[in-house]
Formats: sequence, C-alpha cells, structure tokens
Amino acid sequence: MIPKRHVRSALARNTIKRRWREAFRRRREAWATEFGGADLVIRMHTAPSPRPAFDASAILTTLTERLRARGASGRALPRGAS
Repeated sequence: MIPKRHVRSALARNTIKRRWREAFRRRREAWATEFGGADLVIRMHTAPSPRPAFDASAILTTLTERLRARGASGRALPRGAS
C-alpha cells in the first residue's frame, strides 16, 4: 500500500508496486518453504528514497532476515520497521 501523500504520481506508485511484486516473485519458492506460504503486506509509512536508489529486493531481503530473527511468529513488525 502506497499512500498518495507519500508518492503523488500514479506512475511512480505503480512503478514501486511492480518492483515489490517482482522482488517477491523472485523469492516466492523460498518464502513458501520458509514461512509456509504466508502473505506479505507492505505498507509505506514514509516516502521512499529517489527512484534510482529504491531497491525493493534489498528491502525484502532485510525484512526476510528480520522475520527469521523473530521466529516468524506471525506478528506484525513494529511501525517504522524497514
């Protein structure tokens, strides 16, 4: 979910969503194996960095490592976690 207040342009919001989907698609099998096929909902609380620096794959890797550390308890990560 990308609020319009963070990214005004529909084109930019859709680009960011496509990057997230592609990063998740590349890890789909590993995600299903490790986390039992749980869905991932990403909600942006702050505006992303400029387009060239935004790397959904690196952010998804960080989130995956944090979930592993938490034991994949199914609880949401705290606000502001990235």
